[in-house]
Amino acid sequence: MISAEPDEFAPALPASITIQRRLEWIDTDASGAHHNTAAIRLMEAAELALIDRLGFLDDVYGLHPRTRIEAEFLRPLFFRDLVEVALRQALGEPVPDELALPLFSQPLAIRFFTAEPGPLPTGRVVAIGSLDTVLESPGVVQADTYLQIGEIIRPVRRDGDRRGYVIAVADTWEEALGRAEDAALLFSVEVAA
Repeated sequence: MISAEPDEFAPALPASITIQRRLEWIDTDASGAHHNTAAIRLMEAAELALIDRLGFLDDVYGLHPRTRIEAEFLRPLFFRDLVEVALRQALGEPVPDELALPLFSQPLAIRFFTAEPGPLPTGRVVAIGSLDTVLESPGVVQADTYLQIGEIIRPVRRDGDRRGYVIAVADTWEEALGRAEDAALLFSVEVAA
């Protein structure tokens, strides 16, 4: 039960909040893009923060189940993207486009370090090259690897076979994909024969 009188909330309405979250590995699917449920979870994190900030989280937690939810995905999110989630109570009022549309649009692509169809050879890793040339490639904004000397690179069967990634941006998604693929080819890994 909400203990405050409705009039006490009137000055705060419509309430709004903006949170930032980084998309984590668990939020992505095998394609490297966000799993559809991640967007809903991010929205619910903002909702929880708003209700908490308004001071009635304990009064309403678990008492407002979802009966319907709908989302329109404007662009994919990828692992390690920093996402800004803005939530505003609409209270039956139309939400202006400037509050509902993305602040910017940037075509990007991610290329995972995997064995075929990726650039990595299969076998036991004996040497791992530097990511410096990858990171210096045109359009590359991030790259990382989880490879370790002695581990075995196997043919791709599941998302856990990804051993790192390259993220590149460009004016078109096709160009971004080309940049990510070209940069991934610069990563040198030597395996035992």
